[in-house]
Amino acid sequence: MAKKKEVSIKTEGSLTVSAGKKSMSLDGTVLSMTNEYGNTVTLGIDAGSFDGLWDLLWQFVKDRQH
Repeated sequence: MAKKKEVSIKTEGSLTVSAGKKSMSLDGTVLSMTNEYGNTVTLGIDAGSFDGLWDLLWQFVKDRQH
């Protein structure tokens, strides 16, 4: 049986990254992504959901490469 990884999340302040009209921001435990049309998706990140979020984002990247 695989051992479950422990995840610790600690943020101080906020972080915003943008390229063109797209942006991604992290404020505490809330991740928000906005596309060039102004559509925004907001995800709460906690220690129990980070692995699932990482898998989802990685799959999104892989799907867009083909």
